[in-house]
Amino acid sequence: MKVFIGGSRAVSKLNAAIRGRIDDLIKRGCTILIGDANGADKAVQQYLADRHYPHVVIFCMEKCRNNIGNWPTRNVEPPACSTGFAYYSAKDIVMSQEARKNERWFISPRRAIFTCWPTKRIYRRCLPGVERVILI
Repeated sequence: MKVFIGGSRAVSKLNAAIRGRIDDLIKRGCTILIGDANGADKAVQQYLADRHYPHVVIFCMEKCRNNIGNWPTRNVEPPACSTGFAYYSAKDIVMSQEARKNERWFISPRRAIFTCWPTKRIYRRCLPGVERVILI
């Protein structure tokens, strides 16, 4: 099973609940798809590297910013003339498509969740394809 884990750049540490969920994915032998950004991506990478977990694929744009465990990488072609959020979110779309029939997580600090999601339909509107938003 493939699991896409993404998250906010404001997240630098994983709480016990997140670590427990990742431990469950490790026990199940899931392939974890994760980006190369600082923040949640890097924190999850560090956690997986500390456990020497091999089933990880890092998604990058032209150059990988973070690949702590020296896992295989997938380079994603950026959309023409894209910059900023549109540029980097292209890899999130590809990861979400790859994990389409499996699980997709977005890790967000509680204070950030309300800027985008005033209702329970949070991931449908702001993060298409994301099935779980995990607040830390």
